[in-house]
Amino acid sequence: ARECQAWVLDRLAALHPEDADLIVLPEYVNVPGLEAQEIVRQYAETDGAAFIERVIARGAELRSAITLSMATRSQGDTWVNRAVLYDTAGTQVTSYDKIHLTDAEVDQVGMSPGTEVVTFNWQSYTVGFAICFDLYFPEYFATLSGLDVDLIICPTYQRSESAERICHQCQVRAVDTGAYLLRSTYAIGTEDTGGRSLIAAPDGRLLGVAAGEPE
Repeated sequence: ARECQAWVLDRLAALHPEDADLIVLPEYVNVPGLEAQEIVRQYAETDGAAFIERVIARGAELRSAITLSMATRSQGDTWVNRAVLYDTAGTQVTSYDKIHLTDAEVDQVGMSPGTEVVTFNWQSYTVGFAICFDLYFPEYFATLSGLDVDLIICPTYQRSESAERICHQCQVRAVDTGAYLLRSTYAIGTEDTGGRSLIAAPDGRLLGVAAGEPE
C-alpha cells in the first residue's frame, strides 16, 4: 500500500499548476492492495488518512480538482466505499457511496452499500460516479442517463477481467448514457488482464487507454 501511494504522490509531484483540470485516482486508493477488514480499517484511519490529506493538498497546489474512491467510516461502525470530488481549493464538493458491492467487499471488508445515485454540477457539466462493480449493472447507467450526465467518473480496482472485456464494457456504458466515461484503475503487471485506465467518448470511441501499464 505504501509503495503504491508513494508512486501516486511522485506522479502528482511531477505535475505543474493547471496541467490538469481534473485528476482521477483509482478505487480504494487509501488502502490499495489490502483486504483483511481489521488491516483495511486501521490503515484507512492512519497512513491512508495521511495520504489522502497529502493528495488533497497537492491538488490545491496544482489548482486541479481531484476525485478518488476510499474506504471510510460513515457513522459508528458503518464503513462505505466512497468516491469524493475535491475542488481546486481542496474543498469537498460531493461524494457517492458505492451501491453495488462485491461479495468480498461485504464479507471480507465489512462494507455497507450506498443507497443514492449522485450527480452534481462541475464546470458547467453534470457529473456522476460509477465505482468498479457498478459498471456491471445497466439499470444503474439507465438512471444516470435519465439524469442527463455529461461525464461519469469511474474509479475501479478491477483486476480479473480481460482487457478486451473491460474496454468493451466501458464503451457500451458511455454509449448507453451518452456521456464521457473516465476510468482510473491499477496496472497489475499483465498485458491482457486488468489495467486499462481509459477515456470513452459518448459515441463509443476510446480517446485514451493506458493499456496494462501505469500511465
